Amino acid sequence: MRQALLEFAKHKNLLGLDIAQFNPDKDPDHGGAKKLVDLLAEILAARLQASEAPSTEASGATEVSSSGSTA
Repeated sequence: MRQALLEFAKHKNLLGLDIAQFNPDKDPDHGGAKKLVDLLAEILAARLQASEAPSTEASGATEVSSSGSTA
């Protein structure tokens, strides 16, 4: 599941993520909650890195008009 979520998170069209059916009453030692938070942190970090990568490349690009001049 981790790999699938990481791939989904990298897509620029992803607008939201819904966590359903987590019941803290059934997680008395908070182990499940910790795993869930760690997974979300990893996924969101991957999304942040993926969104920063194209902007770094784009900043070094030179625009050329149809007449051949650079902008």
